[in-house]
Amino acid sequence: MGKTIEKVTDVFRSTGQPEITYVKRDSGAQEKRLNTYLDEGGQLCLITGPSKTGKTTLYKRVLAERGQIPLVVQCTRKKSALDLWREALSSVNFERVSETTKSVSRKTGFEAGGEGEAGWAWLAKITGKLTLSREHSTDEEVIKSRILADPSPDLLVPILQHTNYVLIIEDFHYLDDAEKVVLFQQWKRFIDNEITIIVLGTSHRAVDIASSNKDLLGRIAQIDVSQWSSNDLKSICTQGFEFLRIPASPAIIDLITRESVGLPIITQQICLELVHGRSIYS
Repeated sequence: MGKTIEKVTDVFRSTGQPEITYVKRDSGAQEKRLNTYLDEGGQLCLITGPSKTGKTTLYKRVLAERGQIPLVVQCTRKKSALDLWREALSSVNFERVSETTKSVSRKTGFEAGGEGEAGWAWLAKITGKLTLSREHSTDEEVIKSRILADPSPDLLVPILQHTNYVLIIEDFHYLDDAEKVVLFQQWKRFIDNEITIIVLGTSHRAVDIASSNKDLLGRIAQIDVSQWSSNDLKSICTQGFEFLRIPASPAIIDLITRESVGLPIITQQICLELVHGRSIYS
């Protein structure tokens, strides 16, 4: 079977990132578009569509294949733009990046190690956020706390330029419209520096607000992740059953896809229940 698994939930996954049953919809059209936007740089990439249709799965798969790390911030109704910048900066793990930066060093001109090693002192120095001297503390945690006390998108720019982090804004539809406007105004800094940001939401309202900002004209890219076609849902079934070497008739697969009402998570759950019913795996 090629890959080894410990349990059937590694095949049919109702949570987390599917591997064996990952399906590239429409012959990989969405993956190709997202790769193009990331390659071009300076794009505000809006991934929109109903809940549970695979928006998060899409970007995670693409970034994993590119060797890039998602820097994820979750929106809520109570959060402000300032809160999002602070949370994004707080989530940065320079130790994690330093292990993988070499894979993108040719593209960014950044090399880990020595004076070029990324860290909070490095960020403070290149952004002019703090004047570091012998009299000032160079303790990383102290510098980090000072940076987080006054966060801004300008502080994220060098991180996104010189490491393999990609900023992801999830659940954008929850954010207050006034804060959305503020964010779109500030995102021009990323666009000017040829940095692509990925924004996820269930509503097309984000597209309308972004389009109203003249500074973003020509830089807005949208991937609409709608409900799945029957053929793509069938592929989940066939890939999983073939991997497990379980025979499944076309009639059964048709029934599963009809019951899934266009949602891959339901397909995964139904297939999982059917296999569990056969007591094949624990």
